[in-house]
Amino acid sequence: MLIMTVPEMPPDNRPQRPDPTDRGETIRYIGRMAAELKGLASSAELDFVAYLLGMVEEDLRRGT
Repeated sequence: MLIMTVPEMPPDNRPQRPDPTDRGETIRYIGRMAAELKGLASSAELDFVAYLLGMVEEDLRRGT
């Protein structure tokens, strides 16, 4: 079993989280994060993870 840990990012490098009551900004934020994570997953040959993140992107594009 492969166990992966995620290092903590310094507080000044963390992306600004949107106001959760602002639906449009939240959608854009999640879309940016999904796209970035999909690229990382693809680079690491994590095909199923990349596929799922692509589904997230598509769902957000449809405005769900």
